[in-house]
Amino acid sequence: MRPNHLRQGLLQRLRRDRSAAAAAEMALLLPALLGMTFSVIQLGFAGVTYSAMMSSARTGAREMTFGMDDDDAEDAVRAQLPGWVRAHANITATEDLAGMARVQITVPAARASLIPFLPFPGNLSADITMPRVADR
Repeated sequence: MRPNHLRQGLLQRLRRDRSAAAAAEMALLLPALLGMTFSVIQLGFAGVTYSAMMSSARTGAREMTFGMDDDDAEDAVRAQLPGWVRAHANITATEDLAGMARVQITVPAARASLIPFLPFPGNLSADITMPRVADR
């Protein structure tokens, strides 16, 4: 009878002891919290990359409006891009017959990914068009 009495006392103590409940709840919530944190970091990094792409494209189009040729504009845009996307960027600088300067930048979204196990699908792209300034 003694072992049964000990077993019941142990079960009653375990029912009253809640110290492991917080650890179990944390173990269930931690993956969701980490996933949300990493997603916010990824979106922020992609936003910084996109902003830099837009700024570079705008600078390239502005330089073209004042007479810079297409190849020099592409080089200027590439030089202004952040290092983590510079080598992987596809840059196109063109001028149409109506005198509009256009700069397009496309970067694989995986290159704008800070956390390698959580990459973005597709591409990031920036497209800026500006009218050329009349020759002076």
